[in-house]
Amino acid sequence: MERPLPLRIWLPWGECETACLLRRRFELDAPRIVALRVCSSGAIRAWFDGEPCQLPAAQLPTWRTMRSVERELAAGAHEIAIAADPGPHDQPFLLACLDWEDGLGPRRVPTDGDWTARRIASASDPDLADRTGAPAWVSGGVWAEPWGLPCDAPADFCRLSTGWQAVRAERLTAPAERFDGLSSKGARAQVADGRVELIVAEPHAQAPPVLPQARPAPTWYRTREGHSRLTNRWLELFDARAPRVVYDLGAETFARLRVRLAAGGPATLAVLSGESRGELERYPARVADVVRLSDGESFTTCPTGMRFAALMGLSHAGPALVLEPPEVEHVHHPLDRRGSFACSDPALEALWDLCARTVHLCLQNELWDGIKRDQLPWMGDLYVEALAVLHAFGDRRLVRRTLALLGDMAPGPRPPLAAQRYPGLYRAWASDEADINGIPSYTLWWLWGLADYVRYSGDEALVDELSPRMAAAVEHVCSWVDASGWWSHRAGWDFVDWSPLDCAERRLFCHLLALEALGQAAALIVLRHPDCARRAQATRRRMLAAVREEVGARGLERLLSCHQVAAMAILCGAVEGERARELFERALAPDPPLRMTFWHRHSDLEAARRLGRTAWGLDYVRRHWGPALRADVSTLWEAFEPEWLAAADAHAVSVVGPDHARYGGYETSLCHGWSAGPLVWLHRAVLGVEVLGPDHVRVAPSLGDLDWARGVVPTARGPLAVEARAEERGRLTATVRYPAGVRVELAGQLLGQARLEEVRP
Repeated sequence: MERPLPLRIWLPWGECETACLLRRRFELDAPRIVALRVCSSGAIRAWFDGEPCQLPAAQLPTWRTMRSVERELAAGAHEIAIAADPGPHDQPFLLACLDWEDGLGPRRVPTDGDWTARRIASASDPDLADRTGAPAWVSGGVWAEPWGLPCDAPADFCRLSTGWQAVRAERLTAPAERFDGLSSKGARAQVADGRVELIVAEPHAQAPPVLPQARPAPTWYRTREGHSRLTNRWLELFDARAPRVVYDLGAETFARLRVRLAAGGPATLAVLSGESRGELERYPARVADVVRLSDGESFTTCPTGMRFAALMGLSHAGPALVLEPPEVEHVHHPLDRRGSFACSDPALEALWDLCARTVHLCLQNELWDGIKRDQLPWMGDLYVEALAVLHAFGDRRLVRRTLALLGDMAPGPRPPLAAQRYPGLYRAWASDEADINGIPSYTLWWLWGLADYVRYSGDEALVDELSPRMAAAVEHVCSWVDASGWWSHRAGWDFVDWSPLDCAERRLFCHLLALEALGQAAALIVLRHPDCARRAQATRRRMLAAVREEVGARGLERLLSCHQVAAMAILCGAVEGERARELFERALAPDPPLRMTFWHRHSDLEAARRLGRTAWGLDYVRRHWGPALRADVSTLWEAFEPEWLAAADAHAVSVVGPDHARYGGYETSLCHGWSAGPLVWLHRAVLGVEVLGPDHVRVAPSLGDLDWARGVVPTARGPLAVEARAEERGRLTATVRYPAGVRVELAGQLLGQARLEEVRP
């Protein structure tokens, strides 16, 4: 029996940002030993049936670690009461659970809406006799921005807020390397049967830095980074002196580390992790925790993206610091791959698998951009990621959840606190800017992404749910189009990509993206908001006329300066026919060496697909994703350039966007879902499967220079399988196996050449 996950509770923010008393009644069928685990935004006290319960001191801020205490209670009714200060934050919370075992299995009282809450003057001495209170307000789940998951949380908390995740524990027995440190003074690191023994010759002279109770930043990953910088600054002079062991997990993973002190306590050790070996050794913001343990005590980190980990001995009371074999707990969304791709080029098969692995790891509390930086649902990233999830796994739950919660931040009236799907994220990102993530283009990607999701899923219920926000977003986009038909942002950041685009290029790209977004959104809301849909279509016609008038007067010059503009002009239909082919030949076909992320390279591929340029697209994939594949990466990076491989540490010299942000070097994400575009493109272009609706698919394979290709594309009705083969004199044969209820439309070379087989359940 799975225990219910606790929620973050308080009185509604704004009503109570002072101390709060939270309480809950529960019943035991027999005398039991109960375990209380608790963390909070501020200082806390706890009582069982009015008797105080002494909680252990917290080494980390109260909100970064869970404290545990056991209590023996008699059979019958009981009450747990917890008084908590809000702390120096604007999002106070309590997260706690009370666990025990009975004859039927595990039992738990989690923090949820069944608790009561009331305002108190101070957490130090509340009036427990005062029984007044209101139902506690739920502000978020186990994982919540800007708090993340606390250290030392029970293993089942790694199911995250949705409860959908699974945890796989792996014992680490063989380190990649050992460093004795100051061996001339007797320091030593050794591992036997997985147990780690560290002898510290000269312990650090100063106590570790005390991490501030206040959050250093409004988002969790920046807060963790701020804490790690403090810790690493303290460790800096000790790095070369301390004994340590380094583990290579074999591949990038989203996980947490668990260590248990067997002997030598009280002892102090550092637990470090990074996505690359260079990051682990040199980056001042590598993820770092310093903890002090007594014999038998353990420490478990917060989960993050990592491939490498290190354990460093800092001090011990006994002859040596001895650790049981450390464990890594991998956290993943338990999905089977319902999609597949194989072809006559093994490298493309391997790349498809690498794309699937990358985006699978990003399926966490939401559909995240990356599993280390930022662990957040950025809508631009999500556009490509969502398509990759639908093609590789056919799973809609996390895509739906993420699109819905981002809808709270779409243009329109701010939703009241009680109606917000994710109050912590909304509050962290709340601003005066009226766009998703504060970025106008991300509102546009949201409208387009919703249309894609509904095409693949047929989920009209989500359209019903979000149509008021969609209509508000459409009105917002239309209001930024001037009398001459040109869109221009009036607030926020006209972000396109981390590439060095100038203001005119960014504005033109967003204009073209808005063209497509308005058309996609109008089709979704036409039955629910017909007047708004008509305005969207009329505005789109004016915007299209403005572009075509410009092209007619000046030729294609304005569309030639960057890949992003040229690709979007083709995708949105601003240029068609011969003009589109000319634009492709002049702007995209030469593939000039412009710095781009993998995200917008997917748009280049889609433009090639629209024009039937599969052979060019295959070469493009091999040229830009091939070096990463040959570098034996275990997940795809945020960006990748072949010249980085000439350096001893490719991660150290990586550069994503120095013109717009500091992302570069070790801050470059090494598992970034927007890089999975080839997964979608190989299905759409090579297998030729274009999903037109939940029960309507067009199939037009195009093999380019491949001899054969086969694969499976999940649909809302079941798997659709395509096998295509190049025959003599350029003839193409194919077999299409499709689920009952799906209408298959054949196109291109397949007309009269394909064998259709309906597969019934």
